[in-house]
Amino acid sequence: MLPEQLTGLMKAEPIVVALTASIFTTSVATAQVVPPLSKSFVEDSADRISSFSLGYGAGVANYMCYEALKGNLSKIDGDEILAKYQLWFENQNLYQFDQFIKGYRLEMENFNKIFSGNHCKFTF
Repeated sequence: MLPEQLTGLMKAEPIVVALTASIFTTSVATAQVVPPLSKSFVEDSADRISSFSLGYGAGVANYMCYEALKGNLSKIDGDEILAKYQLWFENQNLYQFDQFIKGYRLEMENFNKIFSGNHCKFTF
């Protein structure tokens, strides 16, 4: 690169960093609209593995529903992702698929209440 090009890049770098930070902050703020799973659901889980599986399902649903809301995830692609999760659960014996599904469905229901026009309905 020429020195002039490097100087131009160095001037643009703070702008890129600020823009990236503002986009991240906006995404985080938007994600806070959906309330977390209730404490009773987590406490009802028998052990840490159940709690983790429940929370993992909720996290997957939250991510997928927001990506669908932004137009970045189609129904077909979302269903394919869930099919891969199901396959992963079937090929291991530590985590609990039923708890994952429970967390996923609870989060998806919360999401659909908040964003009633979106109807995040990915299925296994």
